[in-house]
Amino acid sequence: LYEGASQEMPLYDQTLFYELGRNFWRYPALASKGYEGFTTAFAILMRFKAMESLGIQEIPTDTETVEEILKRFQGMVDVYADSRHTWETAVLRDEKAIARLGEPELPFGCGDLQTSMMMRLIDEYGEEFLPRFFSYANLLEKAPARSPQIAADNFVLCCSCAAGTDLSDRFENDWRWRVTQRGRRNINTQLQRLRRRYRPCQRSGAGRVEFRQGFASAFDPRISEVSAPEAVHFRLSLGEAFCATKQHHQRRRLM
Repeated sequence: LYEGASQEMPLYDQTLFYELGRNFWRYPALASKGYEGFTTAFAILMRFKAMESLGIQEIPTDTETVEEILKRFQGMVDVYADSRHTWETAVLRDEKAIARLGEPELPFGCGDLQTSMMMRLIDEYGEEFLPRFFSYANLLEKAPARSPQIAADNFVLCCSCAAGTDLSDRFENDWRWRVTQRGRRNINTQLQRLRRRYRPCQRSGAGRVEFRQGFASAFDPRISEVSAPEAVHFRLSLGEAFCATKQHHQRRRLM
């Protein structure tokens, strides 16, 4: 670590950002016993985003450049989509389902796959997608997932609310990610509440979704307008997003 960082053009080992990033994990609604995939995906994704935000260069591996590493992660969701694997075989790693499938396992883990899915959605909906996603995930902190399916539904819920549109068909049809009818109803309810109270969606040609001030409290009416992270379009850097989240939790404790 020291040798790389002490160079005239410093390079940093990604391991530090990957492992220390786990200290910021606080999303029990997105993981459950027997399904820890997004816990790892969080560490992987935020490793890339933290280093990008700080403007620092990662040490390349012996076989890949930094650009090749990033491109490989971005393409994992396409490798999965082109296979016959499903949520059960690629994410849950159900041995019986894998045996029935009769196809080689994917060359990456479920955490890698979910990282790639998040990268694809950030690319489609803009960098604002990420802080919005975690704002909604924060609001579910008192409802930990009791099963892998509930955690999976919550993941699609947070993605849909961050995008401002129902992504359940996208997950089921394109990515063979099971979404229950209860999960679909929950997504529809929260999006209706969001649109009714704040009319948040204004799409640009690039598919960008703009959110007016107060979108977080629209997700859960028990949270006051003042206690929501305040930003007209939530255009925050990574560091500012962490600060907004911290302030959000401090205000909730005072309520």
